Amino acid sequence: MNANTFFIAVGLLLGTIFVFFKPLEISKDNPNEVAQLELENFTVFELTREGLKSITKGTKGKRFENRNEADDINFTDNANEFAQNMQADFGRQQNGIVDLEGNVRYKREDGLRFKSEEARYDQNSTIATTQGAFNMSYGQNWVDGTKLYYDATSRHSRAEGVSGVYKISKEK
Repeated sequence: MNANTFFIAVGLLLGTIFVFFKPLEISKDNPNEVAQLELENFTVFELTREGLKSITKGTKGKRFENRNEADDINFTDNANEFAQNMQADFGRQQNGIVDLEGNVRYKREDGLRFKSEEARYDQNSTIATTQGAFNMSYGQNWVDGTKLYYDATSRHSRAEGVSGVYKISKEK
C-alpha cells in the first residue's frame, strides 16, 4: 500500500464519520440559575437585634443568589404587633417580597384569615395583596371578592366585587 492510498482511505473514513455521525446534543440549564443551596424538610429562622423576625418552613427549598424558593411553604412574620402566618403550595422570597402561589392561606394572630390562589406580601410595608378571587373572615364576619389590598399595620383593607356579611359594632 502506497502513501496516496493510505491518505485516501483515512480521508474517506473521516468524511464518513463527519457525514453519518450526528453530534450528541446535551441540554444545559441556565448556569446563572443554579441554586447555591438546596434543602429538604427545612426550617429557617431570621433573627434581628430585636429578636425573631420570621420563620420559613418547607418541604423543598432552594436558595439562589437573589431569592429563596420553597415548595409547601409555611412563612410566619413575627416582626409586627400581630404574628402573621402564610402557607401555600409554592413561595418565592426576594427583596422583602413574598410571592405565594397555589392554595394560599393567610392567618393573623388576632383571628383574621383569608384564602386565595395567589398572594403577595411585602415584609417591609406589611401589605398583602391578591389579584384574583379571595375570601376573608374575621370571627363571624366574612367577605368574598377580588383584588384584595390589606395593610396589616393599619388593619385597613379594600377590594373589588365584594360581597359578604359583616357586623358593625357601635362606637362607645
